[in-house]
Amino acid sequence: MISADTHENQHGEHQAATIIALQAVQSMPANQRPIVLGEKEEAIKYTPVPGYSVTSAPSSYAFSFNRSAPIGYDNHRPLLDFIDGFAQS
Repeated sequence: MISADTHENQHGEHQAATIIALQAVQSMPANQRPIVLGEKEEAIKYTPVPGYSVTSAPSSYAFSFNRSAPIGYDNHRPLLDFIDGFAQS
């Protein structure tokens, strides 16, 4: 699952959608839960949403990736295209 970051400056509707999705994942049996990836802007420090423990995250990341890195031919950027399309909908 790819989710928007829930930092304090994020729009309320994006925070709400992420919280609902995280709650849905949390309600699933542990062996059936998808991996959750959070999109984060480098300049913004991640902070959980007060009152929603489901938004807590480790203080350090297991891995990171450049969402705008091209994959394959013709500078195809599937993750960036997906996130940008999500943000525009």
